[in-house]
Amino acid sequence: MQRKKYGRIIIGTLCFAALLAGCSQKKKSGETSGQDYNKFLPMINITESEEGVYYVQQVQDDINDYMVLKYADKNSAKETVLCQKVNCKHNSEECQAVVGETSYMGFMTCMDGRLYYMVSKSGEDDVGLYLYSVNKDGTDKKQVHKFEGRRTPPNAASMYRGKLFLSIPTIVEFEDGSGSESSFPVLVMYDLLTDEETEILEDRDSIYTVPCGGSGDSIYFLEMDYGGDNWLKYRQYDFHTKEIRDVFDGEVEDGQFVLDDTIFLQSDEKDKVETYNLKTKKREEILTCDEKYDFIYFKIGWIELVRRTKDGDRNKDFYKYYDIAEKQYLFDDFEPDTEVFVRLRFDDGRYWVEKDDQSYFYDLKDKSWTEVEEIK
Repeated sequence: MQRKKYGRIIIGTLCFAALLAGCSQKKKSGETSGQDYNKFLPMINITESEEGVYYVQQVQDDINDYMVLKYADKNSAKETVLCQKVNCKHNSEECQAVVGETSYMGFMTCMDGRLYYMVSKSGEDDVGLYLYSVNKDGTDKKQVHKFEGRRTPPNAASMYRGKLFLSIPTIVEFEDGSGSESSFPVLVMYDLLTDEETEILEDRDSIYTVPCGGSGDSIYFLEMDYGGDNWLKYRQYDFHTKEIRDVFDGEVEDGQFVLDDTIFLQSDEKDKVETYNLKTKKREEILTCDEKYDFIYFKIGWIELVRRTKDGDRNKDFYKYYDIAEKQYLFDDFEPDTEVFVRLRFDDGRYWVEKDDQSYFYDLKDKSWTEVEEIK
């Protein structure tokens, strides 16, 4: 799907301040309530707070190619760049919300009044992988940590109980000194309170490792084999004992985030979905489909049922979206993945949806669409 791209973005500081007035009245950095401490917080390129949505956008104009951090207010559906610098054009690294073409920005989450996100820098002067944080209104940007010997973007990232978990590709240098390439990932834990890094698992050939859930004083992570056997294993790492134990064996298609110790499993015929609790081992069927599907994908709050057709020599996928909590489909018909793309489910049940190259808030309860409008 072709994603929406903006040209040069210029926005007034007064407009931005008004949009984020609710955010700026929150507690100052360091005065957090800790209410997010026990939540497992997946870090992807879009996340929400109580007031709005934060996301990263690739921008190309006549001069530059860069990534910009943006904010969309949930009430007004207005979006803007997360920057309060006076007369800022938001098109170079002079803007705190922008990284240039030699850098990558993403993997974000909101935790206790601040937005956390990752930046991988590959320029000549400043190479490395960094964790940054900023107040939700775009002020007080801080470099939280630079990861030792890391420079590539992670494959996956999550926050849980004051710790950051990363699946980071290793870098293999060529013996002749001609360059390097990325290899299979290591699993790294960074403690925000103690500033300590711990390598939980080293890299292994053909094994792809991803942090995927939290439970008590432990995390779940999954290992997938890309050597041809198609196996998947859920494992659990205890913070205190440092022990790792296996909790579930499956196939690669079962890979997903674990929320409340629960995963979703599809039948071999791809016509049924059931929940499986990793602690209690209890199974419960939650969805019986009227037909079989080619693929079933499990997201955070919804399920994607995919029907694949052929368009000449190319595959063409059609999606049907099912809300897990409300137990109903988002739309009546299948939608081509080139026309409708569901990015995020809000805590209030609404969705961020990209449709026909435009972003919307979609309310499942009344089937209404609210266009997200950019403040110029």
